[in-house]
Amino acid sequence: YAVFYFTDGIAVFHGRELGRIAGESTAQHRIPPTIFVGIDNGGSTRESKEPGSDRANEYLPFPDEFLEPPVPNPQGRLFPSFFEREVRPLIEKRYRTNGEIGIAGSSYGGLIALYSVLQNPKEYKWLLLESPSLYVGQDALLKLAAAQKAWPGRVYVGAGTDEGDGDSKREMVDDVHRLMHAIEGRTTACLVIAPGAQHNEDAWRARLPFALGFLLGGKKCPPAI
Repeated sequence: YAVFYFTDGIAVFHGRELGRIAGESTAQHRIPPTIFVGIDNGGSTRESKEPGSDRANEYLPFPDEFLEPPVPNPQGRLFPSFFEREVRPLIEKRYRTNGEIGIAGSSYGGLIALYSVLQNPKEYKWLLLESPSLYVGQDALLKLAAAQKAWPGRVYVGAGTDEGDGDSKREMVDDVHRLMHAIEGRTTACLVIAPGAQHNEDAWRARLPFALGFLLGGKKCPPAI
């Protein structure tokens, strides 16, 4: 089976209900049978005293200049190595996998998913990004993406028009358009801008069936959700 990895594992299987949505999509023949893996972060553990900072420390490859309290030296640059050397070997040893993989994430989780793909693009067949925090590091990943020639076979990007306050609403939409401009023509890509959708689990869960259908099932990109 192909394997699709999601960052923020607990949130994905609870708030985003990945298990239910994937099961329904498979039963309806919208996607083929696939192994879904949720990768937790340090903020999800019982030992974490600062969940927000611990999550940011693992998922930020560059400092977020707007984060309070700040994490001046985040360790997100180590995530691709952790994924390739620890997570993938564990899954591929225990389950019947075929070598095809995808990675997904939202917000900071989307940022680190994109960063991982930019480091090792040929390793991934699919990339799913929801409301990625592309402003981090003064648009560092957008600049890297603009120079990237190799991409996964299919890329889905989703965002809402009501994410954040004031100028940040426009910034989210502008940033995903900039990312899509870097991707278009280099792979099969889908951008969904959901009118009125906010930066939360409800919005990401609502778009997830369409994202999986596009990526895994070869469905058409929906114009809006």
